[in-house]
Amino acid sequence: MECQNCRQDGYKQKMRETTDQFSYKECGLNNVFLKNWQGLVCPRCSLSVPSFLPNAELASCLIAREVLLSGAVLNGNQILFLRKLMKLSPAESASLLGVDLDYFDCIEADKAVLKKVDEVKLKTIISGYVVLSLNRVDDITSRVSGCSGCLVAVYRLASCTLDGKIFVYMKVC
Repeated sequence: MECQNCRQDGYKQKMRETTDQFSYKECGLNNVFLKNWQGLVCPRCSLSVPSFLPNAELASCLIAREVLLSGAVLNGNQILFLRKLMKLSPAESASLLGVDLDYFDCIEADKAVLKKVDEVKLKTIISGYVVLSLNRVDDITSRVSGCSGCLVAVYRLASCTLDGKIFVYMKVC
C-alpha cells in the first residue's frame, strides 16, 4: 500500500508492516490507543495506519467501561462518546437526564459541567448498556478468511487503563 501523505507530495512511497501503538482518534477521545496493534508505517513521513478493528462495537463498549471505571468526572467528549455509543440523540439524552437540551449541548461542548446527580444517573444508564452489550458478546470472535478460504484467525479484544490512557489490545487466539 502506498502512503497517502507522500502521494499528495508527488512521491510513491510503499508503507511497511509494523506492530506498534496507534492512537484511536476515530472514537472521539484523545486518550485511547490500540496497543501492540498490527498496521502500516511510511518510512519517509512516518504516517502510521492501524490494521482493521475486528469489532468496533465491542471496542467502544470496552472503552466505555474503562471511562466509567476511571471514577473521574466525565468531560464533554466522554459524554458525547457515551451518547453515540448508545445511539441516542442529544434531545433523547437530555430527556433521559431530565435537563434542558441547550444545557446538555453546553455540557457536550465543555461549556457547562454536568451536575453530580445527573452524572450519576448518566453513568448508571451507560453502565447498564455496557454490561448488557458485553454479556451479549461474551467471547467475541471475528473470523478473517484467507485467500484459500480455509485459513481462519480468531481475535479477542481486551482493554486496560494506565496513567489516564485507555488501551485496547487484540489477542489472536
